[in-house]
Amino acid sequence: MITTRPVNRHDIPELTTQFKRDESWARYISSKLRHPDTWIHVAEQNGRLAGYVDMRVIRQGQAGMPGRFRQGVRGLLGVPKLGGDDLIQPIRYGIIRDIFVCEPYRKQNVATRLLRDCIQELQNRHTSEIRAELSPGNCAALNLLRKHGFEPMSTLMHMRLDTQKKSYSSSIRPATQQDLPQLTELIRQEVLLQQQFAGCFQLASGVDWAAYTEVKLRNPNTEILVAEKNGQLTGYIDLQLIRPGENGSPSLLKAGKKRLKQLLPGNRNANTGQPPIGFIEDVFVKDSVRKTSLGLGVKLFRSGLEWFAAQGVREVQGTIWINNKNSLKVFQKLGSESVRLLMGTRVIDP
Repeated sequence: MITTRPVNRHDIPELTTQFKRDESWARYISSKLRHPDTWIHVAEQNGRLAGYVDMRVIRQGQAGMPGRFRQGVRGLLGVPKLGGDDLIQPIRYGIIRDIFVCEPYRKQNVATRLLRDCIQELQNRHTSEIRAELSPGNCAALNLLRKHGFEPMSTLMHMRLDTQKKSYSSSIRPATQQDLPQLTELIRQEVLLQQQFAGCFQLASGVDWAAYTEVKLRNPNTEILVAEKNGQLTGYIDLQLIRPGENGSPSLLKAGKKRLKQLLPGNRNANTGQPPIGFIEDVFVKDSVRKTSLGLGVKLFRSGLEWFAAQGVREVQGTIWINNKNSLKVFQKLGSESVRLLMGTRVIDP
């Protein structure tokens, strides 16, 4: 008979051996036992561990958010790409980081038991919704999540970048401080548009958009390219450099985890010597010119790839809300593929 329960410190040796993890993962489990907002539940049969589920609660829009979330990038966990804790009204949601079942137990509904335990635990923690991440090709996990009310929210796109020469379109150039008034308005419009696509966050009142934009312009790891026509900005692309790094936490899919790490000052990692990962934060074209300037989004995208290539970047990523069909088409047209899918469901009070 399969039973489920919270993990304890006595499970760590078997978890490490049974699931073929290393010592860094053992340390990760130990840290989970001490963290008030993270949990692991295990499935057990006849004294042997059959699987586990890894979950946590995220307080989005509040101080104390971990690592990259505080930097304002749309994370793999579906955090909207807003900069600064003061832009988003605080919400509390659960994230299912991993569900794993050992091969001999995979046809005994162990994953279903673990998922239901996880949902119940996160409901008891008063979360407003629950999210889960997985590989788009993991049909079994996708079907399981759909059966429990989860629907796709966003996808992480990834592409490899060939060496490209810097040859921006004559109407596309790096943003400057002189662009601040117009760029601020474009960024405000873009965030409001993303809010419509996402449907899972609300902006805080009294947002200082000019200050937010100026912080972006001064960030040494950010480059904003703007499109201009007759002295008016018509669009922009926001580019980020993110350094690769080690991560002790398990994941349903390793691809894309690197972009949750700290930003790299410069174009190479001083410790590993690996090139940075390029992340496309935004691509936006002004609504009034969207129909008359066909292909401007693609031109901005290509200019962004050229800038990344000049920084030594060889891999580029970006997270797109599922409802943003135009952006998905642009990413796919230029050779990106989906490597990670975020699912979400609203929580029903227990």
